[in-house]
Amino acid sequence: MDSVKDLCSRDVKIQEGDSALLQRSTTQLLENASTNDIPVSCLHLEYSSIKFEGDTLILSSGIPLPILPTVEKIHIAGSNTPNGNTGTLTDNDILNLFRYGMKCGRVKELMFDQFQLSTFSSSEAFKYIMKTKKFQVRWRPFDIEFHLDLQNGHREVDDIQVIQNENSGTVSLSGRNNILQHTSTLQLLEVARNHD
Repeated sequence: MDSVKDLCSRDVKIQEGDSALLQRSTTQLLENASTNDIPVSCLHLEYSSIKFEGDTLILSSGIPLPILPTVEKIHIAGSNTPNGNTGTLTDNDILNLFRYGMKCGRVKELMFDQFQLSTFSSSEAFKYIMKTKKFQVRWRPFDIEFHLDLQNGHREVDDIQVIQNENSGTVSLSGRNNILQHTSTLQLLEVARNHD
């Protein structure tokens, strides 16, 4: 069990390029950890490696990912290519990920990395997370990390100094920047406006 504890103390990753054998082995490791009440510090999923069929999360190999009651953080990664993932997670994707996190039971944080997120302040997904308030929702479209304020539905930064540092100079959007860089900058400007 020491090796399972050691492996689960780090990010456990499932990626699209993983073979079916590797995805099955990783799933078995996670199930073993859950059966033996071993905390899984972070389940790191590439968005392209998963899909939902109803309430079931399916890996790219076709293997269903079971409910994992000892997972503490779920990190959903988009593209880290130079142009970024220009797709936007849909409300349905977000809602399914919330539901999966809720079923796991111990999830404290759901992190979306290298994505544009839809504006879901009036959607079923947002209302669901507002009711539960079980875990933090974080989002890092490019280089700045935001969290969802469950009181007002706004995206915020943990440290107000980030806003002051970014707004102390000239803010520009350039064709040389990728879409996620633009998203990050625009979101930061919106957060700054909410603090004025």
